[in-house]
Formats: sequence, structure tokens, C-alpha cells
Amino acid sequence: MLVKEIMTIDPVFARPDSTLREVARMMAENCCGGIPVCDDRGVIGVITDRDMACRGFTQGFNPLEIPVRYVMTAGVVSISENETLDRALQIMSDAGVIRLPVVRNGQLIGIVSSSDMVEHLPDHQVAQLARRTSHARHG
Repeated sequence: MLVKEIMTIDPVFARPDSTLREVARMMAENCCGGIPVCDDRGVIGVITDRDMACRGFTQGFNPLEIPVRYVMTAGVVSISENETLDRALQIMSDAGVIRLPVVRNGQLIGIVSSSDMVEHLPDHQVAQLARRTSHARHG
């Protein structure tokens, strides 16, 4: 099975100059805990509810008005829509993340999460994913 068969298409995303207030609203409206951050070149990071709590409130500024670029996790890993779920599992496990931006020609087209994958993987791979991402760093 391929990533494009189970991914969430056309996901919301933030810009580097979006505020944490705007991102919190996006998360609430879309029932998600992480949002990709994109500029004109593609995905440049991810902002998670954990990033907001741990970094957003420690900057010494009004946390609601801080631009995402100061709080996001940069250097995020991504996956092509034509990769297999096994490859997505490996990337998530290696990077310790629970969400992967899905890209085509460097541009965001979807998101695949560990919860998406749980429905489509054999039990032993679900256990591996849970074990290796239980202390996920971001995403």
C-alpha cells in the first residue's frame, strides 16, 4: 500500500510569519496537534502543540503573537506520496515522529500520521511504530 492511499489530502499549513494564536486556532478547527510550516519553497518545519507549550511560553514575549518561525521545529522529515507504508514506518521510527508531511516536487500535498497507519499495518508493525515513537520528538 502507498502513502497516497491513506494520507490526509490538502492539509492546513502555517507560514513562518503566522502567529501562535493563528496556529492554535487552526489546530482547534482541524482537531490536530501538529501543522506543517511552509514557505514558497515547500515544507520548512512543523509546529506542534508541544512546541507551542514548551517554546512559546519561554520566549519572554506575548506567546499569542510570537511568529511560528521562532517556535517551530525545523529540518522536518517528509515522504513522497508514492512511497510504501513500510517506508513511512521506517522514516517515522528513525526520526521518532508521529506525523509526516507528504510532498510532491517538494510541495506539501498531504499528511500521513501514525494513527492513519495503524488501520493499515499488521499488528507487529503497529507495535514497532508505537514502541519507536512513544517518545516522539515532534511532528
